[in-house]
Amino acid sequence: MSISVHCLYITALETHFNNLKMADDMQRLLDGDSGRDKVKCKLRNLTVEHLPLEVRAEDIGTVAIGFKDIFPCLADFAGYNGSWSELKSELADRQRRT
Repeated sequence: MSISVHCLYITALETHFNNLKMADDMQRLLDGDSGRDKVKCKLRNLTVEHLPLEVRAEDIGTVAIGFKDIFPCLADFAGYNGSWSELKSELADRQRRT
């Protein structure tokens, strides 16, 4: 969350994730309140160029909600090889509900 809170002028981000526990980290973020009420950057586009392992289907919602919590203005989520299309769909569903 600190990148969103401290780098307020980011509008696009391209990153590599190397995290075996991404869904667990997102759930911990969602369960806590650290930084939840702080002003966050207006990142609208996030591109993930590499993910060394697939996120389990049952964790897709948690990851999408976590990214939406970190980057509330996130409108588009692109993936390196299209394997994150489920996440993009989940993010779009979340966007419609808010």
